[in-house]
Amino acid sequence: MSQVARYGGFQTSGIGTVVTSLPVAVDASPAVADLIAVSIPAITSYISSIEVQVDTIASSAASLRIAVYRDAAGDEPLIGHGPSEATQTITTGLTTATDGGVAWSVGVDVHALPAGAAGSATAGSVITRPGVETSVGPTHNDQTLYCSFKTNTGTCRISRIIVNWRA
Repeated sequence: MSQVARYGGFQTSGIGTVVTSLPVAVDASPAVADLIAVSIPAITSYISSIEVQVDTIASSAASLRIAVYRDAAGDEPLIGHGPSEATQTITTGLTTATDGGVAWSVGVDVHALPAGAAGSATAGSVITRPGVETSVGPTHNDQTLYCSFKTNTGTCRISRIIVNWRA
């Protein structure tokens, strides 16, 4: 009997663990101090979507832009500023206009890279060659991604973030 692949061809799926304390205030000028860390428990994963709930929408904030980085300094973009940034209109609540949400369809393969290797300054699990994994650091077989948000104008607070992944 052959094994049937689950989750659209992937063996596991889940949501990332938010490491940063929420809520986080967001405005039109993102800063490194505002990055939200999310831990993905797989060294090779497919990020399918990112969902964000916001509250305290003020001063005409109508859209939210996301950028996702490999490092805590925001220097190694996966989904970055400029042409690869992703902006969505904030859908406000039906009964509370200062609450809302945004969702992005991402569709990006993410592979943990060794600390200090070309393309990565982050520590974590290491892929030494295809098919061979070597775990290093205190968090074996996982990786942390850092999300940055920016409003078009005005402010809001990120009250929940869900990073949906498969591996």
